[in-house]
Amino acid sequence: WIKSTVSQKNQPYLVILHSTIEKAEIKAQSILFNRSNKIRLKSKTINKQETEIIYEIQLNNQDNAFINEIALIDGITNIQCVSYNGDFNE
Repeated sequence: WIKSTVSQKNQPYLVILHSTIEKAEIKAQSILFNRSNKIRLKSKTINKQETEIIYEIQLNNQDNAFINEIALIDGITNIQCVSYNGDFNE
């Protein structure tokens, strides 16, 4: 399991998820919307085996335990949360 802490509040992160079921994508997106101050779709790539979706997010607090929650969704094959040096330009 991933240690569920981050070092800096409001720091942007990239969440990269791979799924094989559209319902899993929708469920994961719902969790991200509920746990994030801001969320933006950065990329979506679809092939015959799976879909890769990349979101840019800012967490509501310093807890990123949602990664474990999303990883347990049937159809999610991989999820990563990566520190990101970009920003949310409005």
